Amino acid sequence: MTFRIWMLGGCLPNFTKEDNPASFSDSLGTRIMTYWYLIAFNAWLLLSPSVLSYDWQMGSIPLVESVLDSRNSATFVFIVVAALLVYSALFSKNIDVG
Repeated sequence: MTFRIWMLGGCLPNFTKEDNPASFSDSLGTRIMTYWYLIAFNAWLLLSPSVLSYDWQMGSIPLVESVLDSRNSATFVFIVVAALLVYSALFSKNIDVG
């Protein structure tokens, strides 16, 4: 951490709208829906890395600005699957094989 602070000259990094468009959005709903979609998108990339990019900035993933956006369904499916995985991990019976 000390090395990073030293490399930055004691200042915090200066991000622009091109670096992280969601954080510069005026709408709280747009920021929340976009961040949740980004979690689902990155989880999908772990399972199926078919659309990899070396640089995801410059609006390469458009903001989710409407509740009716179809990408919200991907977010919903991700939340349901993650909840089911957590539920099964917490409440499954341990079966001793052997």
